[in-house]
Amino acid sequence: MLLCFSVLSAKSQSVLTRQQMYEDFDTLTSRVKAISPHIAIKKALWKYDAIKEMGIIRTKIDTAQSTASFELIVSEALNACQDYHTSLMDRPAALQGPYAKFHFYLPLAYVNGKYLLTRSITANRRTIPAGAWVKEVNSQKPDAFVASLTGELVMRYDLKRKKFYAENFWENQRTVQDGYIDITFEDSAKEIVPVHFDTEKRLTFARPNRDTIRNQVDYWSEVKVLYIKLFRMDNALIPKFQSKIAAYRDGKRPIDKVIIDLRDNGGGNDVVWQTVFQALLEKPIGYPLTLDGPNPSNLPADYLKDREIQKDSMVSERRAFLSKFDFYQYTQHSSILVPTDSSIRFKGKIVMIGNENIYSAGASALAISHVTTGDRFYSVGRPTGRFLGVGYSPVVLKLPHSAIPYRIEPVVDATQATGLADLMHDRFEFNVPYTMEEITRRDAFDGNTLGTNYLIHFDPLTKKALDL
Repeated sequence: MLLCFSVLSAKSQSVLTRQQMYEDFDTLTSRVKAISPHIAIKKALWKYDAIKEMGIIRTKIDTAQSTASFELIVSEALNACQDYHTSLMDRPAALQGPYAKFHFYLPLAYVNGKYLLTRSITANRRTIPAGAWVKEVNSQKPDAFVASLTGELVMRYDLKRKKFYAENFWENQRTVQDGYIDITFEDSAKEIVPVHFDTEKRLTFARPNRDTIRNQVDYWSEVKVLYIKLFRMDNALIPKFQSKIAAYRDGKRPIDKVIIDLRDNGGGNDVVWQTVFQALLEKPIGYPLTLDGPNPSNLPADYLKDREIQKDSMVSERRAFLSKFDFYQYTQHSSILVPTDSSIRFKGKIVMIGNENIYSAGASALAISHVTTGDRFYSVGRPTGRFLGVGYSPVVLKLPHSAIPYRIEPVVDATQATGLADLMHDRFEFNVPYTMEEITRRDAFDGNTLGTNYLIHFDPLTKKALDL
């Protein structure tokens, strides 16, 4: 039976005509343009025309030989939208084999327009220290190399320098398929070190990594802080978080402040962070929420029905900086979080910490910092270079001939925005930039840099949270 299925799949791939590929691609482009509000916003804000980039990628159909190669072209076109929520539903078949062999990881941070190593590595029989910067990638300047990746990788955007950046540039589809990448580093002593990396081999670090990231609820008696680490928004964790937080209701361990650490949280379900807040609050809180999207007629009827979206209840977006996009307000209200019966009824400051690696539901919790200025909810972190905020789940669609499934994000969080840059929601109330001191100290620290001692005494973001 499996053999028959494989034969049928191969046959279906070979019978897709080039004309059908063009029709599918044009359907994809028209649907993205009609549904995604980010396309027009990025063109206006970033001066980046995703539809034009998709048109360039379309020319690759001329040499496509099968459904598998066409699927790779579709993947590149969706990557060009620069939105993780506008993507294929699964990794292209042509990339599954190369990704299975891809074991490379290079720890970099984007600091003041450059890419710096955040951990010392061993290569070419010498140690390349943390803080060394990337001088060239495949014989190109890093900016030029990254600029060529719009169809290969979802990247970030530096509004100040008006350019894309990606500290994981080494993870692009082209490099995954090539199996290698050449990177030249320069250290503080001006030594130049070219390295040919085989991406099927793991990197060698000068010092072992002792860090273990995990979801947790801890009490820091030294500073009287309840520390909650949300690494994944996984529904299965809700009972654990509820019971662990409820254990502090007896008041035997005084809590002066709550820190919710969202760093490196890539997403999941908003219900998780909402449940955490409900387990902490002493009274209901409301936070504003405005979601804008395209003309609802552009969305499938079943999508609107499932989310109880009523077309006739929508109003056109009239704010001056958004009116030219012909958006509709899908949501404009205050969301309310009500304390649970087991809440610890905490009345003090709650500080959320994020970093450049939060996304989707991992960043939605920052909506609480939209509560009025001067409140007791704060956010500390670093710009992500991506569009964040609350939203609906993406629209799932299928191309007519190839039946390739894909998704498109239909709304943008326009809460309290007064300009296009505000729509990114990638800034925090208190921004703490990377410094060379932080990078070198973290690399040299002999212990767990995610442990209590390091976080309280050395981690800049936690220290800022403690100072608030």
